Order: sequence, then C-alpha cells, then structure tokens
Amino acid sequence: MYWTNPHVSKIFEAIGAIGDNRIEIIEEVNQAKMYSPSRNKFYTVTWNDDLTKMMSNDNSAFFVGQLSYPMISVLMLKNKIKYDHKLESILSNIKWKDINKSFKNDFNKTVKFVLDDLKSQGKDTDFVIQEINKVVEQIAKLRIERLGKRIKPPKGY
Repeated sequence: MYWTNPHVSKIFEAIGAIGDNRIEIIEEVNQAKMYSPSRNKFYTVTWNDDLTKMMSNDNSAFFVGQLSYPMISVLMLKNKIKYDHKLESILSNIKWKDINKSFKNDFNKTVKFVLDDLKSQGKDTDFVIQEINKVVEQIAKLRIERLGKRIKPPKGY
C-alpha cells in the first residue's frame, strides 16, 4: 500500500522543520526524530535502505494515510527530493499548528496566510511558489510504500 500525496502545505512544513533544525537522523537504524514546532513531542520516521518504504507516527500518516511532513523532510535530507535550500530560512520559525488551528485545518487558507505574511516581510513569494511546485512534481513521481503497521501519534504535554 502506498502513501497518498500530501497537501502542498506539508511541503512548506517539511522545509520549515529542516530550517528550524527539528529533525535528527539516526543513520545506523534508518530512523529520524522530528520534533514538533513547540518541541513538546517528537515523531519517529523509519525507512528501508533505498527509501522506497517509510513509516511515521504523525497525524497525517496515521489518520489520513498521506506522505507527511516528517517523511518529506527525511526524503529531502536524504536527497531523494531536491529543493532550493534558500527556502529553509524563508520557511523557518512558522507556527504551523497555531495557523492551521486558527483556520480550522483549512490548509489552503493556511498556505495563503503564510504566503501573504512572507510577502509583507518582503520575501519573494513567487520564488517560494515556483520552488514548492518543483517539489510537488517530484513527490507526484514517487511511489513510497508503507513500512509495517501504522503507529499512533504521540501525545503532547
């Protein structure tokens, strides 16, 4: 069974998480720890040697069955997905959970809000959109299978 493609907002989140240095790769066991933006919990991502199978215990993976931002971050850090690293500083320090919550998880509104906010800060949002679209195209070509059984997400404290 394959992971479904994520909402574009998950790509923004994945790059932001890399920019925030919230992911720790443990090479010896094909595992990563992805800390939440509040750092009150972490998700565990595992994969096989050639990155064709993955598992994560985050909400998107468990409840929706889609390639999640922690998995996308791993794919980026392992060079399976290419992206312009300039995006890391542009998309870091964004409180995704709070923004998503304020829009009742309407991810389209979240992305629009983030892009409007970046633009108001003088960031080149055309560049951001162009580069995110390149990642969307790469993800559409990937066929990542599920690795093992789904794992319930951790509870924050």
